[in-house]
Amino acid sequence: MMHDPPMRDPTTFTDDANWTGGFYELAIEIGDTSDERLQLALSALWRAAGIEGCYRSRDREPGEQDEIACTVASLAEFGHLRGTVRTPR
Repeated sequence: MMHDPPMRDPTTFTDDANWTGGFYELAIEIGDTSDERLQLALSALWRAAGIEGCYRSRDREPGEQDEIACTVASLAEFGHLRGTVRTPR
């Protein structure tokens, strides 16, 4: 008798399968480069996408780590900013 593999939770940060495979990339031209302009764009994008939280690591679940500031400085320090977003169906 064959058993189906357990259903994966697509919101789990620590499941490597949730971080592999296809991805989408968005390039935004913000004009003259400056940390201030980049911060404005980062903040606007985070709000517009309805991203919840801002976390440094995918090695721990959001509830197991402190949120970090959604800033250019955090992006430079950690290389990525992670949060959760609900996609349409």
